[in-house]
Amino acid sequence: AGEGLGYLQGDYRWVQFQCTETGKHFKVKKGVIGDFRPSYKQIRLEVVGLNTETTWFIDGEEVEAVKHAGMFTTITVDDFERLEIPLRR
Repeated sequence: AGEGLGYLQGDYRWVQFQCTETGKHFKVKKGVIGDFRPSYKQIRLEVVGLNTETTWFIDGEEVEAVKHAGMFTTITVDDFERLEIPLRR
């Protein structure tokens, strides 16, 4: 993927996301397996189709997301483990 030849020595990175909705919150838990460290430092998250607030919680800390034309909301963050988004009903 243009990140070098570390895969020849067995380096890899497998990222998986587990999404759940509790009725009041939409939650994303991220897990990473492997030792490969990518060159990028931030991740852009897009949430489409949820009636969300723009105040989100990344690893328990409050952050502001950006709403685009009412259709999707984005945020660019450093690496994270847990995202929690309050839902509006």
